[in-house]
Amino acid sequence: MRKDIDALLYMWIVGNMIGAMYVALRITGRVNILGYRKDKLDPRGKGLILICNHPSPAEPVFLPFLFFPWFLFSTKFIPYSLPASEYYHKWWFMPLRKLSISIERQSPRGALNSAKKVERALLDGKIVILHPENERIFTDEGADTRYSASGKRLKTFQTATRRLFLKTNSTVLPVWMDGGQDVIPNKTDIPEHRFQWPRLWKKVTIKIGEPLDVSNMSRGEILTYLEDVLLELADREM
Repeated sequence: MRKDIDALLYMWIVGNMIGAMYVALRITGRVNILGYRKDKLDPRGKGLILICNHPSPAEPVFLPFLFFPWFLFSTKFIPYSLPASEYYHKWWFMPLRKLSISIERQSPRGALNSAKKVERALLDGKIVILHPENERIFTDEGADTRYSASGKRLKTFQTATRRLFLKTNSTVLPVWMDGGQDVIPNKTDIPEHRFQWPRLWKKVTIKIGEPLDVSNMSRGEILTYLEDVLLELADREM
């Protein structure tokens, strides 16, 4: 009970302030959300894995606020992000650590511990925002790049994510986001060591698909299936 109260208090202090800006961006048309329904975001007593493409730093900034304002009133709507450890331990990330699970990639043991923490959160019925692609920046074409019918690109998913989908009995919610690169460019697109303010006048479009039950799928087909789902969502007219 105390943890729930602390989490809600945190969301009212931090989430409410940023959420107000998010609402303003929606009202002014800077953020366009398609396929939105509250029931899609409800974990319904079990884990919910929100999967999304990740071409820029902007996606982890916008996606948690799909759950606003619901996370102000119920802990079941509080989403957890999975930042890489090099970001998680920076001083400026401190206000966000409470609702983040650090992902360690420097050692096999660290990666395993991170995976166990994410798995435990899902088994506890939490919401986790996951970017399952092998790489964030996909400026170069390669064998691990897949394309939608209209040419939108996606890197193949990390095999390490397969266990989360199959072993936690979590619902999977596919989301596709366009425009993030215009709002917060990747470091390769701006001069080194230069701080880039978010260009909030640029437009972002977020498409929310239908929740999926993948618990009965085989290990060999699940990742390709979810990639197909995201690529189809990328082109879908909504």
